[in-house]
Amino acid sequence: MTISANRFPAIIPSALTLLVVLLFSACSYINNKPERKIVNKLAGTWKLDSVLENDGKYHRVDTNGIDVVVFDKEMNFVRNHWSGDVGHDDSGKYTVAITPQREIASVSLIPNLKIKGKDTTRHYYNFDVVKITDSLLYKIDATELREQDDGKPAIVFNKHSVYKRIGKK
Repeated sequence: MTISANRFPAIIPSALTLLVVLLFSACSYINNKPERKIVNKLAGTWKLDSVLENDGKYHRVDTNGIDVVVFDKEMNFVRNHWSGDVGHDDSGKYTVAITPQREIASVSLIPNLKIKGKDTTRHYYNFDVVKITDSLLYKIDATELREQDDGKPAIVFNKHSVYKRIGKK
């Protein structure tokens, strides 16, 4: 089949329409992925509110704004974290991954490099999102596992914390 030179201009609008429809479909698919839903829910400013203690109860933490994380929908973050007189401010990119086996979102903060003289520093930070609402972020910061005699892992320590949303971005 040969397309005549007269019909070629008539095909271009149809092809462009098809291309636009495909692009919008792809964008819609990307925005409906579970990871994108977590990114959209994370967008905003979060402040540490409480931590799970050894007694199994959450206790409020008075941080005076020293553990604050800001996420945006372009997957950038800024984190201000201090404990006593030691702390750091970081900014960079973050990723969200959901593995089918775990069915829980894992967030990894990848800070920009800081160069001091000939040294570079970067504070990596990972956490699992247990639950996220419009106002609260429940997360697990660290888990230490130890093998049992039967080969099954045993949870030795789980660091849970709750962040409260203090602003939308």
